[in-house]
Amino acid sequence: MAESSGATSPNQKKTKDENSSRSKLRDFVTSTAGLVTGLATIVTATATIVGVLWHGSSQAPPEKSHSGAQSPSSQATDSAVHAAPEKARVQWGPGDLLLTNNGTSLSTVPPGNIQGFIGDVYTGYSTVSPFAGTTLVLWTDNGQPTAQQCQYLATTQGNPGQTVNVVPGSVVCAVTAEGPIAIIHVISVDMANATIETRTTVWDLPGS
Repeated sequence: MAESSGATSPNQKKTKDENSSRSKLRDFVTSTAGLVTGLATIVTATATIVGVLWHGSSQAPPEKSHSGAQSPSSQATDSAVHAAPEKARVQWGPGDLLLTNNGTSLSTVPPGNIQGFIGDVYTGYSTVSPFAGTTLVLWTDNGQPTAQQCQYLATTQGNPGQTVNVVPGSVVCAVTAEGPIAIIHVISVDMANATIETRTTVWDLPGS
């Protein structure tokens, strides 16, 4: 018996169903891949935006330039300069001054050995000793001291009544009771006569 031309065989139906399933699966896979790609694009864009915002917020703002402003160290230096006392002035010298055992005045102008005046220092064989109120200390650093340095040295290391031993080339800082500060450079020592030849400068330091 001949088959009808419009009828579908079981094999043809099975093949048709398989093709339909494959088409649906292909459509599903395609749509899923597109969805994943879209989500990945959104995530990437979001991460980029967040990174830009974070980087911008973490940067320190640019420093402002103040041409007239001073650093703390400059301000401290200026304050120290303005607060510094007046400069020392030379009261006498530099000049030759003979120190004797009878007593030598450093405070008078000119300094020297004044009869009837006790003085500020007196000599031994190779020593210089102070009268009451005068402080003596040897300057041992290189270079020549200033009046301020002598005053500081005498204040921090000297003792009233302290005698100093000297040789030619010694430098003695003497802070007198009356205030003047003498910087005494020893030229020679005459032990037989207990005299010491010096080159001395006497300074008047305000506030001393």
